[in-house]
Amino acid sequence: LGATDLVVTASRTRAGRTLFLPGGWVEPSAPWIPLEQWKAPMHGLLADRVPLLGVLVPTEPPADLYRRAWRRITDGDVPRFGELELRRRGRRS
Repeated sequence: LGATDLVVTASRTRAGRTLFLPGGWVEPSAPWIPLEQWKAPMHGLLADRVPLLGVLVPTEPPADLYRRAWRRITDGDVPRFGELELRRRGRRS
């Protein structure tokens, strides 16, 4: 996978690995492990970064999880880096 554009090689806080899906990185507090932002909804991670069930695990059987992930990808919701929005400041005279 490392030789493809499906993943990126990087260093991320508390990861313990070097290959990641492109995109944001969610860091819930310990004891939960960080993960890619794209994966968070499939693991029951709420917006305030507290796992829905108190544990950070998939919330559905693996076959359903893979089907949902594939559906997201075929619908165009692929793991990717977001657009960086910058506000331009006016020039001072």
